[in-house]
Amino acid sequence: MIAQPYTVDSEIILHPGTPGCPNCWMEGPKHALMTSYNQAGSEVLLSWSAPDDPLGAVFWTAKLMVSDVIERFKHRFLLEPDPEAEDHAVVYWAVGQSRVLAERVPLVNSGCRPLSRQGQVVGQDFLLNYPTIVSEYHYWKMRVTLWMAPPLSCFALRATVEAEQADGSWTVVSEKKALKVTVNR
Repeated sequence: MIAQPYTVDSEIILHPGTPGCPNCWMEGPKHALMTSYNQAGSEVLLSWSAPDDPLGAVFWTAKLMVSDVIERFKHRFLLEPDPEAEDHAVVYWAVGQSRVLAERVPLVNSGCRPLSRQGQVVGQDFLLNYPTIVSEYHYWKMRVTLWMAPPLSCFALRATVEAEQADGSWTVVSEKKALKVTVNR
């Protein structure tokens, strides 16, 4: 494995019992820890664990592995491979849940600013002593807010996922926050 300039330890919390959740695909451990790094604008998951539910973590890991094998099979044998897939930036906001944001190079070159009409910059902040660009992305009845750090190739040091309720209000269904950045020398 190639040594990475840094790794990030993050915590993910899924909020159970979210009323009217249109995105109830978010299943699995309610509390997880993960370690990842950023490769030219795209998050790469190294490991994860569910300290509160080790047995559930085993089943969830098996489910993710089967899903991954099925996806690889589909792309290799049934569909044309996507030659651009490696060119796109991916952000994880829950265990096994990620979203492609944009092409890697333009995202990093923009200073982590959204490149589509689905996203907009809503502020700036500092997390773990790193400056971040705070952006909101809107998908069908879902709002994702990312705190991306330009010095870390647009790594999302924080992410919240909110579901729109029937009354138009928003409820947090998932949170990811970086606990520590380890610079590898």
